[in-house]
Parts: sequence; C-alpha cells; structure tokens
Amino acid sequence: DDVFIFLRYARNLASHGAYAFNVAGAGPGSATAPVEGTSSVAWTVALALAWRAGWRGLGAAKAMSLAVGLLVPATCALAVRRGLTTGGPTRPLLVVVLVAIPALALALDADFALWAVSGMDTALWTLACVGCVAFAGSPRIAALLLGMLAWVRPEGPLFAAAGVLALAHDRRSLLRLALLAALPVAALTALRWAYFHDVVPNTFWAKMNAVDGKDYTGLGYLGSALARRPFLLLVLPLAAVSLARSRRPLSPHARLALALLVASFVFALVAGGDWMPGRRLLVVALPLGAVLAALALSRARPAFAAVACLVLVAEAGLTCDHAIDQTWRSQ
Repeated sequence: DDVFIFLRYARNLASHGAYAFNVAGAGPGSATAPVEGTSSVAWTVALALAWRAGWRGLGAAKAMSLAVGLLVPATCALAVRRGLTTGGPTRPLLVVVLVAIPALALALDADFALWAVSGMDTALWTLACVGCVAFAGSPRIAALLLGMLAWVRPEGPLFAAAGVLALAHDRRSLLRLALLAALPVAALTALRWAYFHDVVPNTFWAKMNAVDGKDYTGLGYLGSALARRPFLLLVLPLAAVSLARSRRPLSPHARLALALLVASFVFALVAGGDWMPGRRLLVVALPLGAVLAALALSRARPAFAAVACLVLVAEAGLTCDHAIDQTWRSQ
C-alpha cells in the first residue's frame, strides 16, 4: 500500500501544490490540514516531478526505483576505489576484483532485488547512504550529505550522527562536522514544523504505536538478515574491524561504511523490525557490508579474495529460496 500513498501525495503535490494525502475540493474525504504520511520527502518530491513530466502511476514509480537501484553497485565500486589507500593493492587485476565485489554481492540478493523494483524509497535511501561513503575522503562534503539523509528517510539523523562520529578526528572536527550535518536537518525540521506543525512525520507515530505489537521483534528481524547473509553482514565487516588494530588504520571510507552499517542494525532493533516482508529496513546494510568486504579483502591474497567473491555470490543466490518471508516474527 505504501507506494500508492507515495503516488497519492506526489499527485497532489504536482497537481495542487499541496504535500497532503487529501486536498480541499479535490474529491471525497478532502481536507485542508496536511499530514505527513510518507516516509521520504525526497522520494515524494521525485515522484511529483515525474508526475508533472507526464510519467505517472505504479509503473513509473517502479521504473524509477529500479533505475536508482541499478546505480548502487557502481556507487559502491566508486567508494571502494576511493577507499583503497596508497599502500593498498597496486596490481590492476586485483583492483578490478575489489571494485567488483559489491556488484557480485548484490547481483543475486533477493531482498535487494525485491525492493529495487518496489517503487518505494528503499533504493534511494540505499544509494544516498552509499553515496555518503563515496565522499568520505572529503569530510565536510560527507557531513553535509549525511545531514541530507534526513530528507530521504526519518532515521537519517541517526545515521548522520553515527557518520559524523566516524569521520571526526578530534573534538574540533567533531563540532565542525556536526554543525555541517545539522544544517540540512534543521532546515527540514523548520519546514516540517511550519507546514505540518510537527517535528517528525506521521509515519513515525503510526510505526511506534502498533496496536498488536507484532512489530516489536527487532532482534528476530536482525537475526533473520544475519542468518541469510552472515558472510556479507557479519564475517567480513568483523574482519574489517580487526584491520583497525593493524599498523595501517581503516580509511575514512571504511570507517563511515562501518558506522552506517551499525546504525542500520541499531535502527532495526529499536524500530522492532517491519511489517513488510523482505527485511526492507536492512537492505541498506547489504551494500555497506559489500564495501567493507572489498576494503577488508584489499589486504588479502588474490586467491583468497577470489574465493571470497565466489562465496558472496553463492550466499546471495541462496537468498532466492523463500525470498519473501517473515519468519523473523516467530523468533
């Protein structure tokens, strides 16, 4: 149902200039008090612009999310390439293997494929987070991009806070980066209060006030994702963490990917999972884990890196079995 909610808001925004589900005089149930019932301002605006251009309906939304999703592996490759330090691999063939790891890890993943064609904001959210990692070498730009995550999803400020902590080197840089990240968040909050008279979207209250309480099983939700992709989401990220103890510390790209990966886990636990199938809240964790995997394998022997790639592909292929399920609810 959520994609149709997005489309309803996009239609009213494009046709009436109102960010609202109902518009006064626009049909049954019309109202004048707008309520923010979408989970992404950026995705709603994108759909509204497409609507104005004549690209409308469910097919358009699905095509747009697929187009955005197809950009994720390439953006991951860019993040990996920039994250390879000067002391990293110099052999061209090994570099090609490393930047290809995200594409190999995501190519057959059922959850990633499912939400890439959903017509919802999941693909845009995933691309935005990976884009922040790609710019981690420029902390100020990355901080601004992290702050803009709030425009893409409600959990954006949590990810921004985790990212700023990962990029800061000392108290002065922490304050400077935090202020830069706070600018987009403050702008959105001011607009939200002026238009909706609230500081959080209505979808937040709908999520946190579930009557039956079935969504409050975040541990099972996270466990379900880890059970499906343990090598991608657990083993290789832990290997990347272990590299921090070596003589060559983690690159800012690796630190930021790790911080956002942890933030995705934390949010899934706090939110209690999601009523939709396919582990939607943790789709963003997949490319972040892939970036960490590639950066971790950059210090491995070529033969081991090649075997790891095969394991990632096989692990992704296994997710096609019972691709759409909610077994985590019983855990």
